[in-house]
Amino acid sequence: MFRMLVPTLFLALVFALSADQAFCQNHHTLGPLALLRPELEEPLEYPPVITALCHIPERALLVAAGDDHYLYYWDLHNRQLEKRVKAHDDWIRTLVYLPGSDLLLSAGDDRRVRAWDLSNDYRRVGESSIGHAIYDLAITGKKDSIAVVGFDSQLELLQVGTWQRLSSMDCPSADTRSVTFSNKSGLLAVGGRGGLVRIWQTEKQAQVRDLQAGGRRIRSVRFSPQGGLLAAAGEEGVVYYWETKGDAPGRQLDCRPSKVSAMAFVTDQILATGETSNLVRLWNLETGEEMLRLVGHEGTIAALAVNDQATRLYSGSYDTTVRIWDLSGLQAPKTANSVPVARQL
Repeated sequence: MFRMLVPTLFLALVFALSADQAFCQNHHTLGPLALLRPELEEPLEYPPVITALCHIPERALLVAAGDDHYLYYWDLHNRQLEKRVKAHDDWIRTLVYLPGSDLLLSAGDDRRVRAWDLSNDYRRVGESSIGHAIYDLAITGKKDSIAVVGFDSQLELLQVGTWQRLSSMDCPSADTRSVTFSNKSGLLAVGGRGGLVRIWQTEKQAQVRDLQAGGRRIRSVRFSPQGGLLAAAGEEGVVYYWETKGDAPGRQLDCRPSKVSAMAFVTDQILATGETSNLVRLWNLETGEEMLRLVGHEGTIAALAVNDQATRLYSGSYDTTVRIWDLSGLQAPKTANSVPVARQL
């Protein structure tokens, strides 16, 4: 029986490798040059799956977190781990930084939002308990208020510091995976199970409209830097994106057979997708064309972040690594055959 199975297993392996090669052929790709890996203090510890990233430009820090409940602070000048802090009692799903406040916020499956003072040895300085697992946070119009979503049908607005609940809004489902806010337009959007994106105007707390992004669970919703575009993607493997002004029909980017687990706008017309195929892809939203594939991760990409100058892209993965990509030479292609420049640091 075993001898009969060996040829079958061999053919299956060959088919899988061929399919992977076919998936990457005829596309500009870039291999890895370097990576960051969380350092472990005990021999029996396991490296964490990375599911949250946050870039803090004022301190040249990159913060990562995942399923081991710790926060990892890297100094981006020398790419050395500066601090490792036990932060939660369960999986950390999201990180956000409040500009000008020296406060980092973290949240996850233990149902808590916690605040960390970056100017005081990364000490915890506050927290709020929520009645459900938390999947995402977003800073809203006022820098000291945040939107909280997760395994619940309500989006809650909290005041950071006092942790007072300011208000709540009805989400399209009780499984909301992502929330995003645009300072330029004042719009707030969420997405989750069922593929429906809901948009509010935060100043009036009025629902603006619902947009259908397929029928499967959305994993990420993001506004472009200037707020002119909104993108949503997830388990369907298609990125849906719309102009936030007017009623123009949306457009699509086909990432299949991958599913999309993370997104980040590099510029207003360049979108990065982190996928279950272990790839990060860059897309030109003006033409709808794929620009570049960043290759090297060995697991699903679960988190993406971009610096303020759009010259660095950070990716975190289920392969327990963080990679830093240099996008300083990247420009949207003017023709279908032009090749953008990027490299991993």
